[in-house]
Amino acid sequence: MPAPQYRAILVKKNQTANDIAKLLRIAELDSRKYVGKIIKFFEAKTRVESCKLVWYFLRNNITYNKEPASLQSAKTINRLMADGFGDCKHYSIFSVCILRALKIPCVFRLASFNYYDATPTHAYCVAFINGQEVCIDACIKNFDDECSYKYITDIKPLKK
Repeated sequence: MPAPQYRAILVKKNQTANDIAKLLRIAELDSRKYVGKIIKFFEAKTRVESCKLVWYFLRNNITYNKEPASLQSAKTINRLMADGFGDCKHYSIFSVCILRALKIPCVFRLASFNYYDATPTHAYCVAFINGQEVCIDACIKNFDDECSYKYITDIKPLKK
């Protein structure tokens, strides 16, 4: 694999949901060139099983490390695997990239848990399989589970 990229690209000070969404989409797009070498590890008999393999890999191989609000970054999948740690944004980039390569429709989901502020504080991947949502959130203990949010915004990956 080429040298990892996006060690810590600052979104910007006092970033907005749009700033974060833009960087997630760009990092996922940049990651697509690296996915071919690892995609076979996530191919399963069903799409749901593939989603579970992605969730399981992140839960068991990439340490969760929350970034401070002042230094929000995005990482390509090869940077994430080289570092061995990341936060919810990095998990969602990895998940969306793998699912897209497997031709599983999905989005980035940005969530806020605050009644008084819709600004997202969490990101994860949601796949759409047979008319159902399947959540891939490696920050959560159980596969296909999500926290009770107050506001969400779904962001489609770039088409390129």
